[in-house]
Amino acid sequence: MPDLAGANGQREGFRVVGKPNLPGITSRALATGEAKFGLDFICEGMLHAAFLRSPYANAKVISINTERAEALEGVALVLTWEDEEIKSLKSHGELFGAPRPFLDNIADREGAEVAAVVVAETEDICEEALRLLDVEWEVYPHVVDIMEGGKPGAPGARQGGGRPPEFHNIKASHTDRENVYSATLATGDIRAGFAEADHTLIFKMRIPPFASHMPNPPGSVAWWADGPSAGGSSEGEGEDLYIEGVVREKDAISSMYGMAPDRTIQTGLFMGGKYCDWGLRRSQEITPLLARRTGRPVRCFNKREDTYDLIMNERYVWIKAGFTAEGLITAVDDFSVADGGVRSSSAFGNIADLLQGPYNTLRCENIRQVMEVVESNRGMMYVSGQHCPFNWDAVTTAIYFIAERLGKDPIDIARLNLHGPDSKADTYPVKSFEMCVSAGKELMDWEWHAAGARRLPDGRLHGAAFRYQMSPRHSFTDYHARLELRDGVVHMPTQGPVFGAFAVEANAMVVAEELGLEYGEVSVSLDTREAFKTYGGGADGTAASCWVMKECANILKEKIGGVPIAEAARGESIVAEYSGRPPLALWVTGGMGGRLDTMNTAYCEVAVDEETGEVEILRFGVAADTGKIIRRTSLESQIDQAMYFSQGCQLFEDYFYDPKTGVRLNTNMIEYKKPGMLDVPPVEKALLESRAGNAAYGASGISHSLANTNMVIIAIHNATGVWVEPPATPDKVLGALAV
Repeated sequence: MPDLAGANGQREGFRVVGKPNLPGITSRALATGEAKFGLDFICEGMLHAAFLRSPYANAKVISINTERAEALEGVALVLTWEDEEIKSLKSHGELFGAPRPFLDNIADREGAEVAAVVVAETEDICEEALRLLDVEWEVYPHVVDIMEGGKPGAPGARQGGGRPPEFHNIKASHTDRENVYSATLATGDIRAGFAEADHTLIFKMRIPPFASHMPNPPGSVAWWADGPSAGGSSEGEGEDLYIEGVVREKDAISSMYGMAPDRTIQTGLFMGGKYCDWGLRRSQEITPLLARRTGRPVRCFNKREDTYDLIMNERYVWIKAGFTAEGLITAVDDFSVADGGVRSSSAFGNIADLLQGPYNTLRCENIRQVMEVVESNRGMMYVSGQHCPFNWDAVTTAIYFIAERLGKDPIDIARLNLHGPDSKADTYPVKSFEMCVSAGKELMDWEWHAAGARRLPDGRLHGAAFRYQMSPRHSFTDYHARLELRDGVVHMPTQGPVFGAFAVEANAMVVAEELGLEYGEVSVSLDTREAFKTYGGGADGTAASCWVMKECANILKEKIGGVPIAEAARGESIVAEYSGRPPLALWVTGGMGGRLDTMNTAYCEVAVDEETGEVEILRFGVAADTGKIIRRTSLESQIDQAMYFSQGCQLFEDYFYDPKTGVRLNTNMIEYKKPGMLDVPPVEKALLESRAGNAAYGASGISHSLANTNMVIIAIHNATGVWVEPPATPDKVLGALAV
């Protein structure tokens, strides 16, 4: 349902909202290098902390003697997993995974924090103290190849077993193999579906693991100070906790340490987290405890090599699809093997995909998804970015292969299989999808050709690819907005940054729109005591928070009573508040694809050199229905980002492990390849406004729905006629061409 509820939901004329090139509140600081991230905070008398990290992929600390480390000059504190405060500390950084101790004596991946943390005057002394710890290790066999690790008789990746992953109503169960859990989700009658088919298609694909690591290593600086007299945030006696560098939100730290939110203070605006990063690292969580024990500020940051967490786990997919002579899919049998990662890894990337798949958008009722999750010692999958293949790449790849088999345009096959707006039985076209396809074809000069059928003037092979997705919103998130008219100025206070995102500009634009102001006339003030914070997944979260801020702005407008703002502010301050969320989005109420409103489409063109194996992405194209554009600059930047890290995982990024030791071999910026400035292609955009969303003014979101792991690979197949598993490096391309 469009945004018909609340104030001015269907406003037609816009002066501020959607206007391009309005300056970002943080833009100058970022452009000039003035931005101060957590790593940049220096406190007088500051100590440094470092964790003992496992040199083994699967091991246990049997005992640890700290005497030599504690005797080292400059060492202030050495704590082990047996410390009572360490035992009682509960991490808030690992969501959707099985809970585990904050620190214990078990290491299930190389580089994992284990058994001890040291605090000293300098980082060098910390490193020396770690070397002086007398550690007795018990080393176990490891699993870094998930296909081998899932076989009968493979060594266990977990010490003491684990808990099967679960996500909402999808729960995996144990199998008869040591490391493997399994979950199944089925609808319809798969046998009947295949009986209706004229053709059957079988293919295998790999969804690559990749890092998309943080621009700034995660960590924190923390200290304790007495209340208001020491610059505290609230009235009353007691201590305030100051912490800088926490990527996600300070409220998680408040909860960990039993502090009231207004007594936990984070002033730094720049955090440098991953895209949509909800995962706190131990280096961000430990410093308050260490600062309290030592009575001094404590700083703890990961090294760059420690930032290569998984943003997406490795996954292998086998698809069997039945379809008619026209290309209508009648049955899909999806069998996947996914890396479950180490303990407490998120279920995103494995069983969570079963619920959030594109199969819901197909007219086909006969779907079976079987997911095997293999525990491994490869890496940690935090809820950070989660990339969002959500099975989309399996379906769009199937659509491409069906089109190739029948000699048809994949866009036509996608249109044939996409159900109507209201249900799988609805045969009406989805207006938003048709808008996106029409704009996308014009944007890209789309002209379909069969695989291997076109060469560019320079002799290279030409390929193109297409995919579609829903444009989701996190409409289930609540916000508390507050505005204050004071001294002739409208103030919009906000707590500040959350999980590395800062999206208050869009909210300020909405306030200006509703109150008849210019964007620059709304004063955004940062106050750690404020409840308002913008979060919820990038553009889709912004659309939701803007709905709440729109309601708040109209409450203020009513209180002003039509008097010019300059006159209304002559007396006491006028305050307006509003708590709530927009009506639930169709993405939520419609079963994540069972009903459809706003959509997006993406396109890719490549050139493949047969002699060198080099793949050049000539251009990306995005035709997306955002419902209503709120802040164009942010929206365009988010689209660029999603397409760039999609490029990275398909052409450059992969993990390499030593099979004998389980050690990851490429945790540096030279050996772990990422796209550079000379690699990224232009991303051409057609941004549409159907006003079909139900957030502010009918807005929707983009978020990570445009991210993909196989669109470039499909374009390579369209160029060459051969399938290249990602990342499609030149040697892989040449190898596939030679077969």
